[in-house]
Amino acid sequence: MIFEDNVDKKYISKKFYEDIRSSIVHFGSTENTSRLTCDCSRLFTILENVDISVDIIIMNNKLKEYFNKYIKELKDKKNIEVRKNFMLAMDYLCGVYGNSEIK
Repeated sequence: MIFEDNVDKKYISKKFYEDIRSSIVHFGSTENTSRLTCDCSRLFTILENVDISVDIIIMNNKLKEYFNKYIKELKDKKNIEVRKNFMLAMDYLCGVYGNSEIK
């Protein structure tokens, strides 16, 4: 959903996880020369040195779109599997185990 055409999805996913996500969570900054930008040109850019640049404005918009789509899917009673998985995840987060029943 978030990738543009003609990008190396596997490489960008790995670099995003290692240089952006994990580094921000554990160290409070990006790793190597991978960076966050806000120039609104492309979501992901592979830099000359093979690190990546991630546009936070585009990422924020894509995440909002995804979240709104997910909420819509959860509200649809026909999506039993999606609703069941959501309930299992919420039960786990709340420390409740084995009580998920879809109605």
